[in-house]
Amino acid sequence: MVHHGVTLGFEYDYVNLESKTHTLNGAVAICCGISFPASSQIRVDPDAIHSVNARLTFLFGPNT
Repeated sequence: MVHHGVTLGFEYDYVNLESKTHTLNGAVAICCGISFPASSQIRVDPDAIHSVNARLTFLFGPNT
């Protein structure tokens, strides 16, 4: 409580989103009905999230 009937709050959150590699399997057609199996990889590398929240609350009423 900062003052009678007034509160102040802070919050910090950190979210770590890990990297992951996905493998996609499929077939690629060349010509005349000939195809061969193909594989490719996609790497997803998201950034971490930092979040800061601040709040100021005013309390009203007889019990503040």
